[in-house]
Amino acid sequence: MKGVTLGRGIRFFGMPRIQRFRESKISIGPAVELRSSKFSNVLSLAHPVVLTTLSAGAVIRIGEGAGLSGTVVCAADEITIGPRSIIGADVLVTDTDHHALRGPRIRYSMAGVRSSPVHIGSDVFIGARTIILKGVTIGDGAIIGAGSVVTHSVPAGAAVAGNPAVQLGDAHKAAGG
Repeated sequence: MKGVTLGRGIRFFGMPRIQRFRESKISIGPAVELRSSKFSNVLSLAHPVVLTTLSAGAVIRIGEGAGLSGTVVCAADEITIGPRSIIGADVLVTDTDHHALRGPRIRYSMAGVRSSPVHIGSDVFIGARTIILKGVTIGDGAIIGAGSVVTHSVPAGAAVAGNPAVQLGDAHKAAGG
């Protein structure tokens, strides 16, 4: 598919849904696992992995060895997922409001819609059914608790959870280390 690059050794469990806006790019690194079948995750999945760009110039990059289960990644600007990051069942990662928050809402138009890049570092764990919103950077090695809504950036090595997500401590200690 034009504008989509696939690394070697990618594993697909079921069929992901990939939708690319003209002149945008989706890059999936080597050894990535995309789990789209509801039987491919013990938590079951509400839907397949969905990778969608919404505008020309939008970019989605998934780093080597990352794993996504029923994850929706929706970019109007840029979303990067670092190497070896694990994203749990039915997580939403979006860099946009998806529609204008004030004024006329024009169907299928990104005019007046705010967006800001999302960057997820390497070796990050994001728990099931979490929402990552526009403008967020998650530092390397961070842990995001299941069901969290992440509205602000998370430092490297931090453990956060809640709605809105707040820092609970150190990811190393949260992982039992």
